[in-house]
Amino acid sequence: YTRLLTAGHVCAPIEDHDQSIAIKDFDGNMHLVIGQVFENDPDLCMMQTSDSWGIPLKLSKVEADYGDRVWNLAAPFGVFDKKMLLAFEGMYVGRREEKNDWYTLTAAPGSSGSPILNERAEIIGIIHSAFKNLPEIAVSSTLEQIIAFSKIANDALDESLSQKKKD
Repeated sequence: YTRLLTAGHVCAPIEDHDQSIAIKDFDGNMHLVIGQVFENDPDLCMMQTSDSWGIPLKLSKVEADYGDRVWNLAAPFGVFDKKMLLAFEGMYVGRREEKNDWYTLTAAPGSSGSPILNERAEIIGIIHSAFKNLPEIAVSSTLEQIIAFSKIANDALDESLSQKKKD
């Protein structure tokens, strides 16, 4: 299986067996989502697919400092195709209200849930908001929130897998 971090508002609860969600990868292949855990605050979700694919990204152990260079891989306005994914470069500009990290990265609807990477290609943020009139700013959950949520989500998905094996 593969697990993906994204923004919570990207996920919809899977409540019945008739509903299915699939994820399209960089190569254009579709992967069925078989489980997910999401929260509204912080705005995060972890999806699990039925198969293994992609290149795993690690979570950073170190938060960004003001001025650090960052990169974002995203599909704003759905601009994405097989073997094509937009990459943006920006910088970390600080934390606001102790719950959101801000970056100078181009963001728009469709950027939600995309990873923000540091110079070591480690995840330091997950975009959850963009500004209609200021598209050069992206807002993310903090690394501390992402790490805490990931532990909870991984435990819940592990438990779900264990339960399915018993059934």
